[in-house]
Amino acid sequence: MSSIFSWLRKPSKTERLHRGATGEVSTLPSTQFAFSLFEALRPGNRNLAISPYSARVALAMLWEGATGETRRSMVET
Repeated sequence: MSSIFSWLRKPSKTERLHRGATGEVSTLPSTQFAFSLFEALRPGNRNLAISPYSARVALAMLWEGATGETRRSMVET
């Protein structure tokens, strides 16, 4: 299941071996989240300063406090 919280999951041994064997450069899920966040905000020609780490921490705290339908919606999003 892919979600904004996928960066919390550690890659399996098979995934780590596959990455190493293919020689491809992999990006961390947290880095992917940072670029996705920046793209979603679409700063255009204006200056924008964001803290992806702060956004991840705030979302993680919200997710921990959420229950039921709210938590399911957050995971699906």
